[in-house]
Amino acid sequence: ELTKIGPQGLKKKIDIEYNNLCKLNKHK
Repeated sequence: ELTKIGPQGLKKKIDIEYNNLCKLNKHK
């Protein structure tokens, strides 16, 4: 599944994960 995602998709996925972490941290 991961191999289907190109570098662009992987970066986007990482950006989304990072944004989610930032949102969680702001709630603390």
